[in-house]
Amino acid sequence: MVSAGHPFEGRELEGSIRVEREDQQTVLRLAGEIDMEVVEQVEDLNDWRPPVVDAIDAGGVTFLSSIGVGYLIRVLERSRAQGRSAVLRSVSPSAERVFARTGLTEMFGLSE
Repeated sequence: MVSAGHPFEGRELEGSIRVEREDQQTVLRLAGEIDMEVVEQVEDLNDWRPPVVDAIDAGGVTFLSSIGVGYLIRVLERSRAQGRSAVLRSVSPSAERVFARTGLTEMFGLSE
């Protein structure tokens, strides 16, 4: 997956999306600015298929674009279709505001 500081078209990306193993779980970890360029590079590296995960950690997100939200929805839907919970276990205040403004707090298991 893409990691922070990975060059994209000659410049450094400000965000990262990584899949990591923690104990017996697969975790999607997001940090920094999750924008179109970060999502496009991650999807390109993975043949446009979102990963199947047990948990999503968005605690380090400083900016979440609508493209980033769409990516998280695709990850959530694909993971649940494969029988995984894809629990949102950490969310930054800026990402939480985006979920609240878009009406997605329930979908991601956040209390309003």
